[in-house]
Amino acid sequence: MTRTLGQSPGRPPRQPSGRSLTQSLSLVVRNVVFTVVVPGLGGVWLPWRLLTHGHGTPGPWDAPRRVVAHGPYRWVRNPIYLAALLVVLGEAWLFTSPRLLAYAAAMAACFHLFVTGYEERTLARRFDPAYLEYRRAVSRWLPRKPRSSPPRAPQPRAPQPRAPQPAR
Repeated sequence: MTRTLGQSPGRPPRQPSGRSLTQSLSLVVRNVVFTVVVPGLGGVWLPWRLLTHGHGTPGPWDAPRRVVAHGPYRWVRNPIYLAALLVVLGEAWLFTSPRLLAYAAAMAACFHLFVTGYEERTLARRFDPAYLEYRRAVSRWLPRKPRSSPPRAPQPRAPQPRAPQPAR
């Protein structure tokens, strides 16, 4: 008796699944969409669109040249820290984990200390009046509906001519 690969002794040979050509093509198309389009949109196109607001990135190696008050930054000043914290809080809820909740609390404390102790001071020095205006208009941690237009940076003042100094 000859056996074909994948056939167990004493079992009848497998019958075709009965899928039609349309069903098979539909399955292929859905898999291609899920494998290529969804990650492409979520992992490439959307991050690219978000990073082009303000012409800079959150990384200190490519800091923006002006205050970013578009996209999520119109709603809250620290959307990336807030999003990271919400992910961990969601995991704590999903797994009903007190340890993850404690980790989220530690993250929140570290984020707050870093933002208030370093980041805001640095941005205030770097972007002086524009950042102070942005800080007055947009909340640090609690998102709120933005004004109809993003806060505008004040116009730079023209240098004032100096009076001549008397010779000594």
